[in-house]
Amino acid sequence: MATCEKRELYDSQLLEHAVGLVLRVVLAVGAAVAGGRATPVQVAYRELLPHVAFTLKEALSQLADAHIVAAGATLGVPGTGTPGNRPDVPPPPWGPCAQYLALTDAVTTLAAAGYGGGADGKGAYGLAPELAEGLAAASLGTLPPSVARPPSTPARDELVQAFDVLLSMVEAQIDREAQPPSGTGPGTDRGGGGRGGWSFVASPRAVQHLCMRIAELAVASGQAAGGRRPRRGRRLLPASSAWHLAVRALVDARALLLLGPGLSRRRQGADGAAPPGPLLPSEYWEAVVRVLRMDAAPENVHAALLKTRGTVSRRTLHMMEIPDMGLADSLRPDAEPSASVAAAFSSGLLAGLERCVRFFSRSADPADVDMVCGTLLPALSSQPSAFQHMLAFGPRDQVAALLTTVAKLLHRCVDEAEAAAGRAALEARAAAGRAFEARRQAMVGHVDRILDFAQCNVPPDMAPCRRLMILVFNTQPLFKLLGDLRVVSLASEGPAAVKPQLRQLLPFMVQRWLPPLIRASLLAPRLPGLDAVLYGMAQDLLGFGAMALFGAADPPRLALLRASAMAGASGSADAEQPIAAEDVGAAAAAAAMAEATSPGAASAAESWRRWLRLGGGSPVPVLGMLLKDFRRLAWDHSNTKTFLGCLLAAAIAEPEALRAEVLAAAGANGDGGASSRSSTSGGIEGGGHAGSGSSGQSAAPAAAAERVPLGSSAGPDPKCRRWGRDVLSALRGMDCVARDPELEAQAACVMGLLMCLCDENAGREHFDVLASLGLTHPAARGLVHWGAALLPPDQAAAGLPPACSNPRCTNLAGDSDADLAAGPGAGLRRCGGCRVERYCCVECQRAHWRAGHGAECGGGAGAGAGRGVGGGASAGAGS
Repeated sequence: MATCEKRELYDSQLLEHAVGLVLRVVLAVGAAVAGGRATPVQVAYRELLPHVAFTLKEALSQLADAHIVAAGATLGVPGTGTPGNRPDVPPPPWGPCAQYLALTDAVTTLAAAGYGGGADGKGAYGLAPELAEGLAAASLGTLPPSVARPPSTPARDELVQAFDVLLSMVEAQIDREAQPPSGTGPGTDRGGGGRGGWSFVASPRAVQHLCMRIAELAVASGQAAGGRRPRRGRRLLPASSAWHLAVRALVDARALLLLGPGLSRRRQGADGAAPPGPLLPSEYWEAVVRVLRMDAAPENVHAALLKTRGTVSRRTLHMMEIPDMGLADSLRPDAEPSASVAAAFSSGLLAGLERCVRFFSRSADPADVDMVCGTLLPALSSQPSAFQHMLAFGPRDQVAALLTTVAKLLHRCVDEAEAAAGRAALEARAAAGRAFEARRQAMVGHVDRILDFAQCNVPPDMAPCRRLMILVFNTQPLFKLLGDLRVVSLASEGPAAVKPQLRQLLPFMVQRWLPPLIRASLLAPRLPGLDAVLYGMAQDLLGFGAMALFGAADPPRLALLRASAMAGASGSADAEQPIAAEDVGAAAAAAAMAEATSPGAASAAESWRRWLRLGGGSPVPVLGMLLKDFRRLAWDHSNTKTFLGCLLAAAIAEPEALRAEVLAAAGANGDGGASSRSSTSGGIEGGGHAGSGSSGQSAAPAAAAERVPLGSSAGPDPKCRRWGRDVLSALRGMDCVARDPELEAQAACVMGLLMCLCDENAGREHFDVLASLGLTHPAARGLVHWGAALLPPDQAAAGLPPACSNPRCTNLAGDSDADLAAGPGAGLRRCGGCRVERYCCVECQRAHWRAGHGAECGGGAGAGAGRGVGGGASAGAGS
């Protein structure tokens, strides 16, 4: 409906007059019939009233839909709609009489469904009995066939329609309530309420209560879809409408709680401080959790909403927002969550979210899985500081189970994307073969076969890859944690600076999510068109990868290198000469060794090494991929520092694995890419350019790095040397490196390390010199501190619900990952060899065995194979 037509309809007050007349007739006839004084004419009117009321409500429904589309209302999500001062947006085309009709329709429908206001659920919330009884028939849709819906109107269940009309009116009122008053003019409400004033016929508290009851009815309807029987005498909505109506009603109730007149004063006290209670009560969050636990599929059944920002996905995101999530100023050890955060978490929000993720991830409908990746998980990731609050204040077991579930979903999405990429590669090869055959046939005149080839050349389905991209975006808060000052204190001030739960769950999150994210990033070269996101993620995850690698480094060796770096940074050694470990001062060496030999240091390093080896968390393959595709990527100051820091950590902790990646990268780039080399002079062996323009300490590491001998006259393979010189030249040619002498020096040190790795004749002394020089950079020192602050995998998992030991487990059965361990029967079954590892199924045990557990199980490969997977039925013996 055009804006001018709506304006004319509003100005004429035709709808108001018609509805008012019907309401007066309903009341008069109802009173006459109840008193036994009804005349034949009144009896005839009573028979016609359902027809007239139905027609009016149908017209009102269409007008409500038209207003939603034309006005761009917020639809219960303040801040997303049309500004209230736009003169081209007319007021809603209804007044008090139409509002009363919609309210009456919804109330009688609730009462008939058993969700009324009485003790038995049948009461009409104080509505006049004559009015309630007079409109009950039309509310329930008990109309003769002669009253038919217009053919152009999409079919919608009459019960759902009654609620949709009421909620549309409420949302229009919320939109006006959220806007400042505009005085008079085109947007002024004729009922006396201008923009910014409440003009609905019922109070905000009454409407909010009705919205909660509508949501309760919708949830019961959704639960019935999973086989749960409703209470006797209750009528349900179609299961397809359950999500749409429940989420819409809750979002409206949320807005009324936060913005409603008389309620908004709760948001701050007389002194301007936040109120002592939660902005959203526990009853609201409990209703949200019930929605998340419905078995009905989320469907957008309201056609008008598809043209606005008010879709089910957008509303679901808003429904789960905790309003004052960002108000906490610290995550210090004595910090407590705000009342709103505590109310949400104590109501089971995280457990409900995990259950919803697992339930819909098991669906055979790709749309359900898309909803999980694109709607449910961003509900937390899109909120400020949500992950920090979840790790610090959420129920510990619920947080751990949710993080594990997301990791499993990530692994499953990577599996599907790998399969899709494989199909794409096969399709590309098949298409190339078909194209060759088509060209050959064309030479002999078979044009029809060329047409056949063109018709069958259909691109493969890449939906799993797009789904993976969406899920990758949802994990970005993991990388943002490094920059949060409240979390940085873990590394800068020590473990005592943060809450103990945060210190445990942060590394737990890293250890669960990093392996599937590494797998996802390695798909970048195989997914053209989607590779930019994955390459960017690969650069982001190197910070956590460097921490894990530094944690896995041999403690005494790393301690000596750090002590040597500190001595070099303080000027205790000539920058032109190698710095040997024996040159370190006695005090520094003693302190370094005391730290390295402290209780638990060796076991912590071994725990990290085992996780890197068996858990798939090593970032070394990602480093190899980035080295191969170095020139294709976007580099800034931050990710360049992290890249060099992770290369340094890998060279110290995993030198052989990194050497293989460096040689592969050098071989893949042929002659080193001479055609794309920077014009900047100098290289690994050359030169004088490193540190130019800098002075003092910043120039010393670069000078020492470039003048240190590589251990033999031949040095690395010439191809590798050319490649290394080219990469270093490219690094120096970047503005972010050229403007930072310390970073330029770090690049020279790290590339010198890589050349040492490629030189079989290079001595350890030369490697140690370069490694200690690399550790003088502040970014590298920070990563070392972070690696020491993160709990190793075995300590991070201590006291949490046990999970399947297969790092690539994708078992999403049950409502929670904790259910796999505490479910009926044996739960997780222990490995028959080592009696330590636990598995949810024989397939996971076999996969973990092949991944490397077989080499260490039971103290020997033979014993482990006999008791483990090779033992047949005994492989899954319960503990």
